[in-house]
This record gives sequence, structure tokens and C-alpha cells, in this order.
Amino acid sequence: MDTLLILSTVIIAAAGNDSGKVNYPAHYDEVIAVAALDKNGNLAHFSSRGQEVDGAVPGVDIYSTHFNNGYAKMSGTSQASPFMAG
Repeated sequence: MDTLLILSTVIIAAAGNDSGKVNYPAHYDEVIAVAALDKNGNLAHFSSRGQEVDGAVPGVDIYSTHFNNGYAKMSGTSQASPFMAG
């Protein structure tokens, strides 16, 4: 019996941190654009916005690995994107 294998790729990208239009590559229709939310569930003041945004998840004061085996609180749509990917 022949088997058909279909592979697909989902591309998720940070919308941007300039409070303006969604940046590329998130601006492309084929890409899931992610905005950042603050601790109150509001769109973060820095998060890019617009009709291209497909979702918004936490992106303010996110613990992340940092230099010299440390950790730091970081903010941005690049911090939000991994939540969407998960």
C-alpha cells in the first residue's frame, strides 16, 4: 500500500516593538504575527499592532536565559512568540 506523506510548516514571527505597523516577516499573510500582552492582558505599549496580528500572548517581564548562565526579565514580541509556538 502506498503512503502519501504531507509535510507542512507553520511560521510564527514577532510583530515588532515599535508601537506601529506589523514588521516583516510577520506582515506576510502566510506568517502568524504575534503581539505582546502586559500582565493585565492589555496590548503592551510597545507592541506593533494592526490587522495582520493573528494573536497576542504574554510578552512583558518574561524570564529568559541571559549572559553568564543567568536569567533576566525581558519584554518584547520576541518573548511572546515562543508562547504562541508552544
